[in-house]
Amino acid sequence: MHAASPIRDGFWLEFWAGNDGDTSASNPAGAHPATNPAEMQKFEAEGELTYLANKHSMAMNFVRHHPLFFAGVSLRRAIRFWTGFWSFSPTYLHSEPLNVPNVFFCSCITLFMFRGIWRWWEGDRNHAFPYLILITVFPITYYLTHASMDYRQPIEPQIVILVTIGIFGFEASTGSENFLAFSGDERFVSPHAQTKALTAAFKRDVSGESTRLLDGIETESRPLSSPLFLN
Repeated sequence: MHAASPIRDGFWLEFWAGNDGDTSASNPAGAHPATNPAEMQKFEAEGELTYLANKHSMAMNFVRHHPLFFAGVSLRRAIRFWTGFWSFSPTYLHSEPLNVPNVFFCSCITLFMFRGIWRWWEGDRNHAFPYLILITVFPITYYLTHASMDYRQPIEPQIVILVTIGIFGFEASTGSENFLAFSGDERFVSPHAQTKALTAAFKRDVSGESTRLLDGIETESRPLSSPLFLN
């Protein structure tokens, strides 16, 4: 490479792939050396650093001359990231036959996720804030480049948590019989509040058990009173 490169990345190649004017797909195969022999020849002839630098220049030049296009396609990528939708054109659907059911699935997941973060934010902003930052900041790179669905996988565990909250809410319990399910009209109970409630219940149970135990010891230690010993 003949250059110091402590961190290697292909950001500008990915940026160019999503902003080269081709909107037939979010991530056109023709923009990548791995799927385009012509691009591979350029990559081999120019070398990695020069090749990426050229993509950087090409991408920024395209954005400068087509700012509205860049804004519009970035919005499309944001929609795709959360719904799976890119296009319903026959050509696109032929290459992506599962696109329609995937759009339905991803859209439902996203709706429940937003409902979950809203519920959490309403009841406990301190604990909901990191999740809000995550789902806000993480996708930005993909809004700017291309939004293939597999790029959402790193935050899927957090999305599942928010979806679960969106569907079921939280429950607060001081015992197996004291159950409170959250709905839009009911009081929201945060995980922190649940923990405090369970801790308080545990302390009450322990305190009550200790009192009963001490009462039993005191009863057993009392002298027997019987008419036989009154004479």
